[in-house]
Amino acid sequence: VIGRPRTRGLPQPRKMALHYASRGFMLASVCMCLAGVGAMRVQKPVRLPRVALSMSVEDHEPLPLQIGQIVEGKVTGVKPYGAFVRVCIPDSERKCAGLLHISQVTNAKVQNLEKVLPVGTRIKSIVISLDNDKGRVELSTKALEASAGQMLVDRAEVFANAEVAAIEYLERVEREKVARKAAAQDLILGLEEVVMGKKDSDESK
Repeated sequence: VIGRPRTRGLPQPRKMALHYASRGFMLASVCMCLAGVGAMRVQKPVRLPRVALSMSVEDHEPLPLQIGQIVEGKVTGVKPYGAFVRVCIPDSERKCAGLLHISQVTNAKVQNLEKVLPVGTRIKSIVISLDNDKGRVELSTKALEASAGQMLVDRAEVFANAEVAAIEYLERVEREKVARKAAAQDLILGLEEVVMGKKDSDESK
């Protein structure tokens, strides 16, 4: 049996620490006593004044754009992964930043994007993704090509037929969407038939 610790001659905080420790008090209480906190009294919480914090985050208004829309813009920067485009919003004085990823420039391989789309080049492209919350627009010129690699040999022709190509692009996207939905439904029906067939087989045994 462990007896009471000797506390004679110790400073008062150490005496209290040993006292609490011998009775199984938490280590935090012991440490507070050693630090000279003294008797453990519950202090009334102090209510701190509320401070209003403001964040310098720019609020983005919804962009008056939609998927499949043709927009004009100017290349403002080129990186290995794509080109940044200053997009002119139709029927508005507003402009926004768009990204033309290198994979969306053309259906052919791009060796040097800076040669294909130098800074300052004015282009037409189609909106393929839109994030109003962040004010981001993803663009494509690949979707406007009549043939693979047309952007590399005659981009002016691509831009001239952009509106017609955009209509064909939207029709193609809709067909692919319907096809994916039909394929998903066929898969579900197939799984249901397998499950029902297994159930009938088990019941017949």
